[in-house]
Amino acid sequence: MIASTVARWPAERFAFPSVFARAFSFLQEHDCLRLPQGSRQLQGDALFVNIEHVITSPREERRFEVHGRYLDIHVLLQGVERHDFHVHPEQPALLENRLEAGDIAFYTEVAGSQSVILRPLDYVVYFPGEFHRPCCAVGQGAPIIKAIFKIRRDLLEGRG
Repeated sequence: MIASTVARWPAERFAFPSVFARAFSFLQEHDCLRLPQGSRQLQGDALFVNIEHVITSPREERRFEVHGRYLDIHVLLQGVERHDFHVHPEQPALLENRLEAGDIAFYTEVAGSQSVILRPLDYVVYFPGEFHRPCCAVGQGAPIIKAIFKIRRDLLEGRG
């Protein structure tokens, strides 16, 4: 997991595969707050972005998730959001496996997780296989708008 802010992207971009630049260029070229919810392909199914309008909820109501084929870049556009993550979890119990059909699996609570609070234009990167629980409320549940970029694993392996 990596956490940073869009403002630092120009200084940090050297550390990321070139495909990340396509995602951050989309942010610069579009007023994402005005885009309707939904998915937009940037490079077919290899790179796309989901614009989501969500109401955050208490962490106990959210589930940990994992992806197998795609890396996620969650960019918070409006509101405040908490993400829980774990870098060394003991294997939690699988609740729902949709990895084959939808590249997502849901798990029970992951003991010893850590948290990061996102504010507008903060982002987090989750690599395939990393446990994370997004859309958690900070205080009361509240509306947020976010862009979630999905980068297919093979683009990363080829340094795309």
